[in-house]
Amino acid sequence: MPEKSTRKEPEFRVGTHLHPGHFAGEWAEGLDSDAVFTTLKNAQAKAAETAHKLLETRQAVLSNSMKTEAANLEEFAKAHTKAAERTTQAMDQAISYAEQTIREIEKTLAAPVASPSNQGTASDIRQHFKTLGHDDRAALLEEAFASGDEETLTAILSGPAYLTGLSKAQHAQAKRRYQQSKYPDEFRRLDKLRKARDIVVNAGQQFVSLSGEIHAHDSGKLKAGKEAEARARAALSHLEPPA
Repeated sequence: MPEKSTRKEPEFRVGTHLHPGHFAGEWAEGLDSDAVFTTLKNAQAKAAETAHKLLETRQAVLSNSMKTEAANLEEFAKAHTKAAERTTQAMDQAISYAEQTIREIEKTLAAPVASPSNQGTASDIRQHFKTLGHDDRAALLEEAFASGDEETLTAILSGPAYLTGLSKAQHAQAKRRYQQSKYPDEFRRLDKLRKARDIVVNAGQQFVSLSGEIHAHDSGKLKAGKEAEARARAALSHLEPPA
């Protein structure tokens, strides 16, 4: 029976982002029909499944007492490499798909505010707005948002910040608030897809880390095993009759 190594095995652990439940909860409600979200969810689930299977399969293969430890390690390494490549490829594709969609949504939400139809009135609104003090400008803008005054909002937000008396940061913040009021579903989807993307990115990093730890450890053991086999063959050669 082949001799087995008595060296203590490291305790490989599956990272927390490879545990179930990350795509559950209120934040994920209403996204089951979203193709991007589903792709991310499935990628994380597959990575979690593969991570656990790697550890289970490794233990089963290495416990085969009918082969040498080196032979078992070599057999597992081939299966490990194929499974890891499939899993990381699926995760990379899911992340790329999500990031492309996120960029498209961001582009839509960052589009300029449409100019009002009456440019003369819009110009008058901007001039009046610019002459107001800081507090009065803030109050007028808040009132426009509260009442849904499109004419005032588009007049202020469709042009550059310097025409309104607002700083660039204040103008950008008001524009984002306006776009959120116009496209609430898109903003909610954007936030959720970013969260889902980040979960898969973290899961991918933990999967690659686990796979790398196993590979590094097993490669060292395999090298040592092959060296031991080579020494054994060399020793046996001394028993052979001289040529």
